[in-house]
Amino acid sequence: MTTTAKPLPPHGSQARYKGSSTRPPCRCRRCITGWTQAGQRRHLLRLAGKPASLTRDEVTAVVAHINTCLDSGMSQSLIGRRADVAQSTISRLLTRPNAGCLRAQGERILAVHPGDFDEVSDRPSLGTVRRIRGLYYAGHGPQAIVVYASVTLTIITEIAGAEYEWVTPGTESAIKRACTALTGIEGTSRRARARALREGWAPLAAWDDDTIDDPAATPEFGDVLNFHERAALRREEIIHLAWCGHQPEQIVDRLNGEVAISTVRQIVQEWRTGQKRDRKQVAA
Repeated sequence: MTTTAKPLPPHGSQARYKGSSTRPPCRCRRCITGWTQAGQRRHLLRLAGKPASLTRDEVTAVVAHINTCLDSGMSQSLIGRRADVAQSTISRLLTRPNAGCLRAQGERILAVHPGDFDEVSDRPSLGTVRRIRGLYYAGHGPQAIVVYASVTLTIITEIAGAEYEWVTPGTESAIKRACTALTGIEGTSRRARARALREGWAPLAAWDDDTIDDPAATPEFGDVLNFHERAALRREEIIHLAWCGHQPEQIVDRLNGEVAISTVRQIVQEWRTGQKRDRKQVAA
């Protein structure tokens, strides 16, 4: 397991100017300007009669905002990086009821936008799961997706099954690229399409780009498949399962009992014999 190096604070921040025990201070023009402006802000606060530290009510508001950021999937370390404060400061505010906070730090924490992930942080998998499932709905199976996404077939199938709570930035970007490339193209995998229908997955068009990552968002289905289209896809799925060696009773179980055993037996029999039953013939 490799450890990702902690990114440097940005130029112009107090942390970059001051340095730490593991990195030297920076005296570039941006860092000197940032340090000077921070000192000016502190001086103005003193002139305005505002204490350098937040009041108890103000600290409570900061803690509430930190929790909002955490609920969006951000980690304490990421919040700290975005606010240019130490992760230990975030942890202390969350775990110590009477912890104080410098006003400048509190203002920077409040300026962090929930869900504002950087290039090194893992993020919730929900949006990526919805994108892959939307591609399945369009008939694009893992073999088609992997052509445009630099991830393995296993990763695609496991994300589709919501087996991961988090994904890396690279995986998220790869699936987004696949969505861009495959949107508007009709897929050829009836198996992927049938699974999406069986599981109730939504097409990509049912999601808004701005809310697809939001746990509270719900898909807006447009036109749905008509009865005959659904029946054709279901038939393809039953034949595929029979080809894999499943017996009719097992197929019914795999389909969650949504198809009658008599229908499954009939479709399997027609597939094996190559002859369709005459539906107009009166049963003996």
